[in-house]
Amino acid sequence: SAVLDNPLDRAPVRVLDLALDPVEARALALPLMRAALESARRELKPHGPFWAGTLAALAAGLDGPTVMGQGLLARFIDYEIERNRRGLGIRFVELKIGTGERKSELEPDVYVGAVDLPLGEGFVRLQGSVDRVDQGERGLEIIDYKTGSAKSMSEIRDGAAFQLPIYLAAVSAKTGCAPWGMAYLKTPLLGVIDVVDVTQARGKPAYDVSALVTQALPRRLGGILGALSKGVFVHLPARPPGGSHSPCNYCEFSTACARREDVIVARQDRANTDPASLVGAYRPDTPPARQ
Repeated sequence: SAVLDNPLDRAPVRVLDLALDPVEARALALPLMRAALESARRELKPHGPFWAGTLAALAAGLDGPTVMGQGLLARFIDYEIERNRRGLGIRFVELKIGTGERKSELEPDVYVGAVDLPLGEGFVRLQGSVDRVDQGERGLEIIDYKTGSAKSMSEIRDGAAFQLPIYLAAVSAKTGCAPWGMAYLKTPLLGVIDVVDVTQARGKPAYDVSALVTQALPRRLGGILGALSKGVFVHLPARPPGGSHSPCNYCEFSTACARREDVIVARQDRANTDPASLVGAYRPDTPPARQ
């Protein structure tokens, strides 16, 4: 991609923009994907039989039919073409925000400054990397690549998970494009590329994405900061700290919290024995009643 003065000015990119005919567009995309794989191989320098097999599985089908069928990257092109047909294109890939890195031809989507999300009495500063941002007629969709488990629709709707809403709020504010979607993209080496749309339930919209990002999210973040400033915080799940199963390893707020085991145990005990001590603590919203 071209290195722009302001990477947020980048227009969406689509496989179907390569040619008018979808078959021709796919044929042109295959060598581009092969070149991208070779670039990654030269940079990472993988070696040994494991990586040889992995690279073969990734590349299967990029140079024509093989006994291995269509590998992940060839299937990924087909997945992108299907999304293009629905009016979606990739606007940013690995968008880095305030990480101190410099833009380059290999990593053009680098926004130098941090992004501040204003709250009622302060702000939250966002610094990090967004896997992918797509754009369609209805606005922006944040996509997080996953190889394992993902947050659920209800966790995001009710305010128990914040990564995707915060990313969507930040990119939407900086680009001026409406917030529209949030999803996890699972790309197994073998098997079907799967999208987990966390704005949908049973194939229908589960909540108003714009209202969640522009109204509920600032309220929730303000509640979290207010609770932390008063030293009132609930450790969930109520599980003994320490080791690989520590609740802190999966907590959305761990980077802003004391993680000493004695502090965690004391807070868990207080939550279990003295409900009055939790007045003002942040809690996710109560799930809406089923109709």
